Amino acid sequence: MPCQLLYVADPMCSWCWGFHPVIEAIRTEFDTRIKAILVMGGLRPWTKQALREADRAMLREHWTHVAHASGQPFDPALIAQNSFVYDSEPAARAVVTAETFGPERGFAFMGALQLAFYGHARDITDEAVLADIAQEQGYDRAAFAAILTSLDARQETIRHFQSSLRMGVRGFPTLIALTASGTGEAISVGYAPLADIRARLEAFLAKPSA
Repeated sequence: MPCQLLYVADPMCSWCWGFHPVIEAIRTEFDTRIKAILVMGGLRPWTKQALREADRAMLREHWTHVAHASGQPFDPALIAQNSFVYDSEPAARAVVTAETFGPERGFAFMGALQLAFYGHARDITDEAVLADIAQEQGYDRAAFAAILTSLDARQETIRHFQSSLRMGVRGFPTLIALTASGTGEAISVGYAPLADIRARLEAFLAKPSA
């Protein structure tokens, strides 16, 4: 039976966007040996205040750093707007919603959200935009929107956040491998290149307890 690999992330975490090609390569390469499970971490849930100029400057600098480290595209046009509120809960809830349509569908949908937000400056804090992206990804828009706005989806998203906190995760992306007995081992806390993650996973899988 494949071991479990918990991927604790947030669609509005820039380092998670930088890590996207890595986790997708890992999921492909280790397909028969690991079962990847997505956990929404909760970067900035329920934020109400619009970004201040100091916040925007900090984010632009941070995104530039992530772009250089990862090679991923970033368009800062959205965060340049004075009215933008960086609330990560709706996007996390959209990923949770995607997974109600099938196991592991959250990974592909989170990638689509990340590209929309970071690559194309689309506002993924807006439920209507999230439903639009779902339709573009082949979901029935009305069905997706109904689940996205439901109490069940909101509560399940909170359960994801709580699970992340119980595991002691304080930064994203985080990878935690679980042994057959359920013992967790951190494979990565924060961004790491593919070669490093691959080597750490191979070492973990080589252990008798894995």
